[in-house]
Amino acid sequence: MDQNAGRLPSYAASSAVLIMRRSLKSSGWWSIFWGGFWLFILSMEVVGNGAASIGLLTYLWLGLGGLLLVGEGIFVMRTFSPKALMAEAATLAALGAMNLLRFAMLVSGKGGGRANPLYGLVMLYNAFTTWKARTALDELMAKTNEQDLAYVTEQIERTMSGEPKNSPDLIEFKASGLVKEHPDWRMNVVDGVAFLVNYAAVFGRGKRPIQIITAPVRSIQFDITGETWIGSKSKCRLTLDGKPTDMKFEIERTMLEKVQMSGAVSSLSASG
Repeated sequence: MDQNAGRLPSYAASSAVLIMRRSLKSSGWWSIFWGGFWLFILSMEVVGNGAASIGLLTYLWLGLGGLLLVGEGIFVMRTFSPKALMAEAATLAALGAMNLLRFAMLVSGKGGGRANPLYGLVMLYNAFTTWKARTALDELMAKTNEQDLAYVTEQIERTMSGEPKNSPDLIEFKASGLVKEHPDWRMNVVDGVAFLVNYAAVFGRGKRPIQIITAPVRSIQFDITGETWIGSKSKCRLTLDGKPTDMKFEIERTMLEKVQMSGAVSSLSASG
């Protein structure tokens, strides 16, 4: 039995937590950006038209809303926990309620400017889904531990930062098909466990994992289904635990040879 096979359920939960953490961190950055942008617009209004000319609704929406977004973004960036999701949900709910209140006051003739109630409804819906995600995070955290989470994080970072041409256990391939938003995949094998990572290249910030699959090496099979017309690539389909998946991809023959030589997969079979 492989050394880490018994910890696969914890590794799978850790992988899901890692994806949520990356997503929440990205959300925090965007909150800080939009909050700062709102405060910038408010400052330009004050400089251009004078503080007295700006209505209370504008102060509440741009000023208080901007501060809420910046504060929530900083908190989320510093604290990854269900509390961070609660803070994000509360911020979205507050902004949604403020938007609808602003719209109601404009309709009743008690304010000037414009407001779209659709934005408020979308914010309230996002607040609800974020609150539900808190429950999912609680369940995932109960299935793993800090040690396994740190281990998986380290392996995923190595998978993302490594150079496949120089590493015997790091495989790189691309999903095939006409429309693939994130076609890039890597697979790293450590102590009998394969980490398959679908990632996106983020300008100036390296590679960001989109999807992570953890499985015993012996359960993975690359089925060759043909060759590409152009270039030195093979067409393959991934099989997990003897069950074909819908994951079809193209892989360089040099990478395929490395897969066969390294023992990163249990077998390699041709299919029609």
